[in-house]
Amino acid sequence: MKAKIFVIGSGLHTMTYAAALAGYGYAVHELATIDHARDALMRGTFPHILVIDVARTKDMANFVRFVREELAMPTSILVIGANAREAETAFHSGASEFLARPAELAELLHTVQACLAI
Repeated sequence: MKAKIFVIGSGLHTMTYAAALAGYGYAVHELATIDHARDALMRGTFPHILVIDVARTKDMANFVRFVREELAMPTSILVIGANAREAETAFHSGASEFLARPAELAELLHTVQACLAI
């Protein structure tokens, strides 16, 4: 079974991340907003990994808390952001990993593989 990955956000970087992961054989679902991702989760579609592009999403911290606390999902959450404040917020909210934006594709792939190995 292919690992299912939600890539949340919009814009060129987010599309590049999604295309690269799909090219490596992952089942990628692109979701433009946190609300779309929340709707998919509430319908019972659960990914192995959530990749959230902070620059293209709003309310990342509350969404990560929702996934961790309300859904209690055993999924890895990878946040891609621009600065130390976003990293601190991501980890404080329950993110598993953080990559600096723009994330290099090799680093993204390595991080996804490491998350799946856990």
